[in-house]
Amino acid sequence: MVSRWVWTTLSSFLPAGSAGLIRVAEWVATLQAQTSRQARQIPRKGRPSNKARPQAATAARLQLRSSGRQHCVAAMAGSASSGAPDGPRRMILWFRNDLRLRDNVIVHQALQKIKSKEYDEVLPVYCYDPRFFALSPWGLSKTGRYRASFLTECVADLSAQLQSLGSGLLVAVGQPETVIAAALEGAATGPAANLVLTQEEVTSEELAVDAAVTRAVQDVAALERHWGPSLLHIDDLAFGEGLQDMPNIFTPFRNTVEQPKHWRVRPGLPGPAAGDLPLPTSLPDELQSALSGPLPAWQDLPWPAGHTPEQPRYNTKAALQFKGGETEALRRMQYYFWDT
Repeated sequence: MVSRWVWTTLSSFLPAGSAGLIRVAEWVATLQAQTSRQARQIPRKGRPSNKARPQAATAARLQLRSSGRQHCVAAMAGSASSGAPDGPRRMILWFRNDLRLRDNVIVHQALQKIKSKEYDEVLPVYCYDPRFFALSPWGLSKTGRYRASFLTECVADLSAQLQSLGSGLLVAVGQPETVIAAALEGAATGPAANLVLTQEEVTSEELAVDAAVTRAVQDVAALERHWGPSLLHIDDLAFGEGLQDMPNIFTPFRNTVEQPKHWRVRPGLPGPAAGDLPLPTSLPDELQSALSGPLPAWQDLPWPAGHTPEQPRYNTKAALQFKGGETEALRRMQYYFWDT
């Protein structure tokens, strides 16, 4: 069991944007959450919400194109989902900036829901969203080659870990709202018959994606988000519901947070064991191919047209080799804290 303080410490010597590690800037994320929640329309688990009104279903189909080293998932709008009325109740485990199995709240929630027989199967999913590889208004790629390299290593490590447990990871190049809608084909029908579990995000672009996913799956699934990106849980901070009592100046803020009674780090959550995350027994052929096939290659990532960078290589003379993935993070932690 790896507690959150470990992940926070790790980020002090891993590069910014490290997927799968908890952010060090706890209070910055907290302040962002305070602002974003006021405008957010999508409920977080445990908070009152206005349920979205049913609308006409907009389902999707995945088309896979595989040829040699090419591995591409193209998402297209299609006809309405045709899952059988008595289909299995499916959970989509939507990984984003939390590419790890230990101390991961959505993985823990999935385990509990499977054990309680609320749902029958779990399909882990990760999407390389083209919007986060697009060029900024200043002509710079939102995801540079070093960040992309680190991210692909994290995804590969997560996929390998899930496979070792008898599960797997559906890795797609496409927008999550289209990929996830397609991943629910063949599952139980009816509003909230299935579930999409994901980590709660606080920034505008991620919240826009949340809203798009909610609209895409609202006729067959609910989107359930859980807080997980910080050392201290946002609900445990000593500033009231929704941080309404947050001081406007630094000194009273500091005086409050430095009191030991206000520091409550929740216990770490154990990772899954073999067989804890049963995969769907029946998936469309395209999805099954993506689940069991090779991961997207470097050139298959959603780079802007004409802006595919050269894949970086490790410098053999560097003192540290920053490699992505939970396995490498734990190995680095072992070395940093106990072997040196």
